Amino acid sequence: LSRFPSPNPYHMDDALADRWKKLFAIREEINQTLEEARRKKQIGSSLEAEVVIKASRKQLALLKEYESFLPALFIVSKVGMEEGSDEATEEMSVVIKKAPGEKCERCWNYQTTVGENPNHPTLCKRCSNVLDQ
Repeated sequence: LSRFPSPNPYHMDDALADRWKKLFAIREEINQTLEEARRKKQIGSSLEAEVVIKASRKQLALLKEYESFLPALFIVSKVGMEEGSDEATEEMSVVIKKAPGEKCERCWNYQTTVGENPNHPTLCKRCSNVLDQ
């Protein structure tokens, strides 16, 4: 049984750690909204969801840096972003919708690209490309 290595203080990046702390706080808020949508029977699993985040320009700048990674971080099929109207507050709002498209049999994400590849009619474009390679 090995112990996890301790971080080397010379390689610590406080700015990166701060960004991820903010991303995890946003994730926590999204998880609460997803749970509420589940209770209301709007969605079954979180992968059935599209999350639309309305946030301040500062928060959106952070989210845009990680835009391609956000669906995986939030465990949803799609993430949309809109700029909020009031820059003075750091509040954000989260709206949960049914994700568009069909469920991919490989990754279970709901994508509009499912069925585009005739060689893999039940898979999304990303999964089809992986299998074709």
